[in-house]
Amino acid sequence: MAKLQAKKIAEALKKAQQVGEVEEAFSITGCDVVLRSLRQDEYEAAMSNISELEDIAYVQAFKVEHLCRAMVEVNGSSLREYDFVEVDVEETDNQNGKSAVKSLTLERAQFVKDYVLSTWSREAIDVAFRKFNDVVAKAEKVAADNVTFEIPEESEDDKYRRLLGEAKTVEPGVPLELAAKIRDEFGYLLKQEWSAVEEKIAMIKQDEEEPKSEVKSEAPPLRPSTAAILRPSRESAPTPEPAPEPEPIPVEVARKSAQIQQVEGDPDPAILGTSPQTAYNPHAEPRLQRRNADEVKQILDQPPVGGINPRFRPPSRV
Repeated sequence: MAKLQAKKIAEALKKAQQVGEVEEAFSITGCDVVLRSLRQDEYEAAMSNISELEDIAYVQAFKVEHLCRAMVEVNGSSLREYDFVEVDVEETDNQNGKSAVKSLTLERAQFVKDYVLSTWSREAIDVAFRKFNDVVAKAEKVAADNVTFEIPEESEDDKYRRLLGEAKTVEPGVPLELAAKIRDEFGYLLKQEWSAVEEKIAMIKQDEEEPKSEVKSEAPPLRPSTAAILRPSRESAPTPEPAPEPEPIPVEVARKSAQIQQVEGDPDPAILGTSPQTAYNPHAEPRLQRRNADEVKQILDQPPVGGINPRFRPPSRV
């Protein structure tokens, strides 16, 4: 079994290491910072430290964990060659109450997080993380530079077909009304749904146009001119409508009315050609009533007269 000594390929290994790493320098509120793209183990370490966090705490810790590992230079001081940083920490002895300074060794990422990023505002951290995203995009571009792919990346139409296929796959599990509502929100409707919508729109437009057409069809009444009013012609003069004929008075009613009028001394309205309804004149002067109580009582106390009502009309038979 053949073996290879690493020292023989030291130069090859040196060139093969740190492939795809990119650095980006920028200044934020007067602080000069250099960010570097992360390696695989650094991504894993950052994600493991925030695995138990949730919601807003997770989002903020996600940014801080990536920045503390990507920051390799602060205000001209390089941290690239160091994995650990020794710091002096002042501690108080519980027995005698005296404070003492002790040396504490921290990982470089922990040192940057505790002594640098912990003093930054949330807005400054957000801006620095946006710059870290630029570093990641630049690293991807550098890694893919001068590389020819036999299988090209997914085109826009291929991506569109794939997404529609995935949506069609999960569509049976979504209620019909909810699926139609979601498609309508994004401006996509099925053919039968669009036809139903067009029919409803046409019905609404028709209902709105019908009252307008009715209003337009009604022509305003013609107003006669002043000359026509002052000098009306015979042709334009309206013909008077004939007065309705008075209804015939029943024989029994006319007889009783005649007897009462004889007692009171007034002429019979039938003789004057008026009916009992039209004989009354509300504007006439009041007159004294001359009545004989015995004669009126004799007339009113008569038994009812039998017979068929002259106004009775038998119902038509079907």
